[in-house]
Amino acid sequence: MPRELASQEALERARMQLDIARAGVDEAKQRLELLREGPRRETIEQARAELEAHRAAVATAERRLGYTRLKSPVSGIVEVRLAESGEVLAAGQPVLRIAELDAPWVRAYLPEPDLARVQLGQSAQVRVDGLPGQILDGTLSFIAAEAEFTPKTVETRELRVDLVYRVKIRLNDPQGRLKIGMPADVTLQPQTSSPRP
Repeated sequence: MPRELASQEALERARMQLDIARAGVDEAKQRLELLREGPRRETIEQARAELEAHRAAVATAERRLGYTRLKSPVSGIVEVRLAESGEVLAAGQPVLRIAELDAPWVRAYLPEPDLARVQLGQSAQVRVDGLPGQILDGTLSFIAAEAEFTPKTVETRELRVDLVYRVKIRLNDPQGRLKIGMPADVTLQPQTSSPRP
């Protein structure tokens, strides 16, 4: 190989390495300049926007996780499970029915003509089929705001076609003799005070 050709190739290689080195120097100068100037405003704003988007996603996930926890407003036992894990429910749809064992009550239906003669706090006597010969004391604790037709579970045919108001009678049962679903008869005691206006 002639010496001139070898020198020509060495020269070309050297020029190419020089160009690469110069490009490296230019790139290093640009990086140095960026470091001296600090990050670009657009980059900072983009990073801030991404941070806020991630924070919003975390807040949404935490809120949704909070919706998956069930908390009962009363102490008691689960009487009926109305939905299973993984089911999609409508807002306000019940998931469980809780029986309040510490505060037993009886649901009864008051005919519309008798509504004017009762008031909250009125005394009641309750006879439970499962406790023959015993009378439990109770207090009228709830009167529905809206009338309804008598439920089919009411035993007398005459009452099934009437408009009635659902009421709750809180019972005193310190011995815990009452069980959920026991049939009962309720007698409201006459009022000692004047009826409400």
